[in-house]
Amino acid sequence: MIKTTVATTRSILILTVLLLAPMAAVNADEPPKSLPDFRSWRTATYDESFFQGRTVCGEEALTFMWQSINWRSNPEGIPKKFSKLQRLLSGDAQQVAMVNEEIQKQCQGVLADVGVWREQNKNSRTPTSWILLALRAPDKLTAETHAIIRETLKAIDLGSKEAGYI
Repeated sequence: MIKTTVATTRSILILTVLLLAPMAAVNADEPPKSLPDFRSWRTATYDESFFQGRTVCGEEALTFMWQSINWRSNPEGIPKKFSKLQRLLSGDAQQVAMVNEEIQKQCQGVLADVGVWREQNKNSRTPTSWILLALRAPDKLTAETHAIIRETLKAIDLGSKEAGYI
């Protein structure tokens, strides 16, 4: 087993997602065959060491990424607190609209001062979660949300040294 640092793993994940993004556009007209099973994304309580030294790929990498996002956004394990992806795929129009609004507000906050955001949010997982949401639930995000995500990702320029990802 090859051990990697968190920064290296994050960089590889971001690059993989960015390389796979054009493939999503090819299949964007096809609705998802089935919704993911979210139960594996809600794991038992664990500490920060859970995220150290793991090597994963494919669906296991996606599951690990969402476990990480869920854990970091809900460390108390509140049962009724769901991730943005879970809310998008819930079928609840109100939740879908709220997630779109939340993402747009996050992006507007970044665009208000990209330099300050970069400085205060080094290695933030937020841009990665936007990419994953756009790839996993493209039909649930509004055209406005897709547009502001693209604009924000271009402004952040994940591949630059200033962004702190590579």
